Amino acid sequence: MALQKANNRSTLQKRIDVLNQKLTKASSRLALVADDMVEIVQDSIRELRVQRDAFQAQLEATRLPHNRRLLNVDSTLDAAIKLVTRLREALQTAEIPKLRKFLQQAIDSSSM
Repeated sequence: MALQKANNRSTLQKRIDVLNQKLTKASSRLALVADDMVEIVQDSIRELRVQRDAFQAQLEATRLPHNRRLLNVDSTLDAAIKLVTRLREALQTAEIPKLRKFLQQAIDSSSM
């Protein structure tokens, strides 16, 4: 059981590290993208932050006793709901060709 918890913590930390790297790259590229793509990149950065924060909450939960972990479930669900809501808004408001291109780039560059 302790080994499994250690593996979960390690996996979560690796995911957080990957997301931090993606955030660093996306932030540095923000100045390089065309003006019409800035909002899409900003949305991507926000989504990466939500994902990172959700993983961080999970990582912190592995360090808490079981009863306290149950209390943190709400915050994890809230983060997931916010992410899905932002995705829905992005899908509804974005220009389809730009969104398709952005999503393809996001899928291609995703390592998770």
